[in-house]
Amino acid sequence: WDFVNDWSSDNDGSNHAILRGLTVEPWCGDGICQVENDEDCSSCSLDCTCTVQTISTCQELQNINSGDLKGDYILGNDIDCSDSINWNSGSGFIPIGDPANTFNGSFDGNSYVISNLYINNQILKPTGLFGYTVNAEVNNLGLVNVLFSGDAQTGGIMGIAISSVIRNSFVNGNISGTSYVGGLMGTNFNSQIINSYSVGEISGDSHVGGLSGF
Repeated sequence: WDFVNDWSSDNDGSNHAILRGLTVEPWCGDGICQVENDEDCSSCSLDCTCTVQTISTCQELQNINSGDLKGDYILGNDIDCSDSINWNSGSGFIPIGDPANTFNGSFDGNSYVISNLYINNQILKPTGLFGYTVNAEVNNLGLVNVLFSGDAQTGGIMGIAISSVIRNSFVNGNISGTSYVGGLMGTNFNSQIINSYSVGEISGDSHVGGLSGF
């Protein structure tokens, strides 16, 4: 093996030997696209399963509920969810994850914002962009001018957060519920809020907090 003249590494982390001068497709045999800075896996073959899914519209955001709740997601741009006020007969956006189908993945806002998201969830609980999370992460996300109205366990980003993390994120808007209402988390069980904040009106009958209701 002459790695000076004849062979080189493909530099994708798998250390496959390739002939110099030979163009090789990114290694996707394990279902993971390892091309640097190619989070949508566009350089991989069609049979490569991408591990990070890009969200570009409010409808794609909503579709996470019917997709992989253990998946990893990233915002590709700012999203305006103004039309969500007309969805589901006035109930608006349906929170991602519920007690029967929890969200266990990750969501990277990529320093973009989701604006004008509307949720009117008086029957189902918990309420938030993510309703019920377990071992989940939300990073680098901004929610702007949101209007959330829920029952118990209502939060801006997570309604119920179990062993989950919110990092480098913020919420701006109006969030209301009956109890356990918070600007970022409604109910916090062994979860973390890191370098994040909320601004706006947070209201409820009991257990109300700027960051977490409980």
